[in-house]
Amino acid sequence: MKAEDSLSFSDCIPAEKGFFHFFGTRQNPASLINKVQVGQVTPVPPDYPYVISLKQIHGRDVVVFDEPIDVDSSMTYEGDALVTTQPNVLLVVRTADCVPVLVADIERQVIGAVHAGWRGAVAGIVLETLAVLTQRHGAKKEHLRVVIGPSIGSCCFEVDDPVIRPIKERFSFWPDVLKPTSSTHAKVNLKGLVFHQLLQAGISSSAIRQSDDCTQCDANRYFSYRREGRVNGTMLSGIMMKF
Repeated sequence: MKAEDSLSFSDCIPAEKGFFHFFGTRQNPASLINKVQVGQVTPVPPDYPYVISLKQIHGRDVVVFDEPIDVDSSMTYEGDALVTTQPNVLLVVRTADCVPVLVADIERQVIGAVHAGWRGAVAGIVLETLAVLTQRHGAKKEHLRVVIGPSIGSCCFEVDDPVIRPIKERFSFWPDVLKPTSSTHAKVNLKGLVFHQLLQAGISSSAIRQSDDCTQCDANRYFSYRREGRVNGTMLSGIMMKF
């Protein structure tokens, strides 16, 4: 994959230390599109000995791979976040308006990939992933690096009470991510919802990078469930350690 094929933030998660990551588009990474099997471990040689993509359920379940991967396993994996300590394992999340979040502890050599729609974000999928990284794998918050990829922007994500109410009930920072448009509706900054959770969890703002791209606005590059009214396709975002 060429560098220009997909968005990345190598200043945050450094490739020179063995970490590889990307946020895909409609067209890229071409080597993975139509090859990744949902809920399965898929080999995509030569670049990706193991590719893992969950059956995403808009919840807070984190699936952990601590042991060598069994590519012949028939097990189906469900959840909305992946964590691994294993090298040469590409963790993939699929989005078409939801927020892809990639995280790495470059000292402890552990990585995670998160699918955060509004339901998952409110339920705590991002915080649950951080808990797995720190409590199970000894990651240090001061060593974590996080990149937040393209998603629907606040310019396009107008919602009503079923979304507004749980955000207000759960997060004290809600005025920073909800902008009222009427007495019953507001626009949500979904990437901001993730960003402020990371800050509250103790991640430094200097360790977080964020894409400004709106998936609904940019039809040439991104699929959008809201724009298209159905799932016509999803973007792939991934992270892998190569040691």
